[in-house]
Amino acid sequence: MQSVGGVCLVVGDRLYFYASGRTGRRNTVGLAFLRRDGFASMDAGPEEGKLTTRPVRFSGKHLFVNVDDPRGELRVEVLNQAGEIVAPFSSGACVPVTRDQTSQIVRWKDVKDLSSLVNQPVRFRFHLKNGRLYAFWVSPEPSGPSRGYVAAGGPGFTSNRDLGSVAGRFVLPATAQTAFSNSPPSAAPAKGPLRVHPENPRYFTDGTKAPDGSLKAVYLTGSHHWDNLQDGYNPEVTPFDYARYLDLLQKHHHNFIRLWAWEHVAAQRSWHYEHKPQRFDPMPYERTGPGLALDGRPKLDLGKLNGAYFERLRRRVQMAHDRGIYVGIMLFQGVAGTGPATWPGHVFNKNNNVNGIEGNGTDCQTLKSAAVTEIQKAYIRKVIDTVTRIIRTTTFKGSTAT
Repeated sequence: MQSVGGVCLVVGDRLYFYASGRTGRRNTVGLAFLRRDGFASMDAGPEEGKLTTRPVRFSGKHLFVNVDDPRGELRVEVLNQAGEIVAPFSSGACVPVTRDQTSQIVRWKDVKDLSSLVNQPVRFRFHLKNGRLYAFWVSPEPSGPSRGYVAAGGPGFTSNRDLGSVAGRFVLPATAQTAFSNSPPSAAPAKGPLRVHPENPRYFTDGTKAPDGSLKAVYLTGSHHWDNLQDGYNPEVTPFDYARYLDLLQKHHHNFIRLWAWEHVAAQRSWHYEHKPQRFDPMPYERTGPGLALDGRPKLDLGKLNGAYFERLRRRVQMAHDRGIYVGIMLFQGVAGTGPATWPGHVFNKNNNVNGIEGNGTDCQTLKSAAVTEIQKAYIRKVIDTVTRIIRTTTFKGSTAT
């Protein structure tokens, strides 16, 4: 199993993690849930547990907690740098919290808020019984927005930060959650090209601005299949249905794919189709012969690029583009050069090309061979020329396998 996106979506009081799982020829897309900010917690039983923070400074006024203690209680006190309780913010004056809430305000008797402590170094000490404390923050507003990043965002957010009001912490009605999960996404083209978000480099932006002037954060997520560019054949596998694949992506609100590029014509043992023999087609180079490659078809001429391959590449990028899906183009994948099951079928194995070029396994993924490098340069130029007018394409130089 692996994540299909780098980060999660924030939907009400939960985090959404899209994931893919596979075994042999069986693949599935799943959705896992987690309590918001629920990665770790301070737990306490009937005996009171205490947690004292390091010194903090804040500019807000209202302390909020993410806590689960409906059968217990949480109290909070504020300490100065000497470790002394700052009146009137003692645990005794704190109104006990006995709730299961991801955003619960903490109050003290006879005081409105924490405004008297703004920009002063203090510590919070939490006293907890029969519960779990997940997070705390000081908000400038009584509604509780943290101003922190909200991962990949989610319904109701107008920015990549928790800014309150529409973007505040809330629980979506059940009908809204159902609509978010099942309604078909719009296929209207998004603006591009994508650039790294200037405020949070973990995300992209397409240049669209929210009402508050902040740049929209774009979260890329998708479902992967190794045959989404080249067909991987064996006696039990039919050619890949790319249009149906795009249907699946749209159904699950996915907006990104990586077109996987195979570098070997055949494998004695596939590592994604139940370890059975497999061959791949089309390849980026023409099969002219003389002589036969490992798969029994004519050897490749590495000096002649295969127009059918690049037309397929262009067409598949365009089809994804038309459905509002970004594409990452893999140039090299590296796996084929790593072992006896795949290297014999590699295009840079001299037994498979008419040019007499030998890539020596993983050496062909380095700059050791000038002949290999020149062929790869010509291939890269052709890829760029093929998709250069489709501005919604993101090009990768490799994959996790390299």
